[in-house]
Amino acid sequence: MNLTGCKNGYEMKLPLTGGCQCGALRYAIAAEPLSVYLCHCTDCQKQTGSAFGMSVLVPREALIYTSAHPMTWEKTADSGRKMDGEFCATCGVRIAHHPRANERVSVLAG
Repeated sequence: MNLTGCKNGYEMKLPLTGGCQCGALRYAIAAEPLSVYLCHCTDCQKQTGSAFGMSVLVPREALIYTSAHPMTWEKTADSGRKMDGEFCATCGVRIAHHPRANERVSVLAG
């Protein structure tokens, strides 16, 4: 997803930064996203109160926490696959999902 030189002149500036709602947990993404996608599973619908959840897929090593450390919980997907969910210990906002089956991380976007 190389956005440099796009017709609209947009150039992605790294690192991308973000964090939780209360500001206690901050992160940087040090590589261009592999993809951006919308998930329509019932978990994402419940989490967002919408028809979908938006995520940015990045290499696991590209997600760097810059303040605080997330809490982790284990989830088993409907497929039976395990993933670790990361969230802020202060406000509870989910930040990322780490599927154990691959080296990519889904960072919740928007």
